[in-house]
Amino acid sequence: MEPPVVIRGLRKSFRVRGRRIAALRGIDVTVRAGEVFGLLGPNGSGKSTALRLLMGLARPDAGRCVLFGEAAAGRAYLRRVGYLPERLSFFEQSTGAENLRLLVRLGGLSGRETGEAVERAAVLTGIADYANRPVRTYSKGMRQRLGWAQALLHDPELLILDEPATGLDPLAKEAFHGLAAEWTAAGKTVVLCTHELDEAERLCGRVSVLFEGRVLSEGAPAGAGEAVFRFRGLGTSAEERLIQWLRTEEIEWERSASGGLRASVLESLRTAREGGGG
Repeated sequence: MEPPVVIRGLRKSFRVRGRRIAALRGIDVTVRAGEVFGLLGPNGSGKSTALRLLMGLARPDAGRCVLFGEAAAGRAYLRRVGYLPERLSFFEQSTGAENLRLLVRLGGLSGRETGEAVERAAVLTGIADYANRPVRTYSKGMRQRLGWAQALLHDPELLILDEPATGLDPLAKEAFHGLAAEWTAAGKTVVLCTHELDEAERLCGRVSVLFEGRVLSEGAPAGAGEAVFRFRGLGTSAEERLIQWLRTEEIEWERSASGGLRASVLESLRTAREGGGG
């Protein structure tokens, strides 16, 4: 079976105050059908840029993104993909249901299909009781749930989610984790962008660790025998920034004999928090 997501040699830079800033430096990623795949890294590592390129919202400087065998720029795959951006935008004076109905129509559905799609997504994400209230009255958690609903409207095969649980309280995060488990059980493929290690450990079958536009390592969560990641090839200043992130997230790390850093990125965080690292 052809992988639903293939990224090869992806590069993207932006001009900021007359300077070219590299966001992605030639990353390679393959996502298998039916898995939850994580793009893990600190803010500014290039995760959101990669997802925008996947969705055809920006063009790469080099490399390619392929979804279901189609180039991302062609957008022939969009009916099979649900996307949750990092920054949500809705019509504030309209109700949640009105926002969802508009998105369904833009997606090509009409009539009874519209109502059924909106009702299904609202029930799945727990906003059915709030669907007829104006979005301006929604809390942060309810806005995020509305975002989940819009990504699910057309029952997509692939979900691309950019920081879907950031800023939520523990109950809302638990609700999202439950939804993700349901999607996996239903055979959907999920690409999850997150900077939270415990979320990646709980939800993802595999992760790519991104840092400053590079894929430093790829592996499986603890228990699968691939919890140790080795980071090599970084300059001194980049390595210092990486160490700062590892310490901030309380990840155990050490210098390897062959050079670079060796970090137990997805090993149980309890070990790191009890024993410390570095």
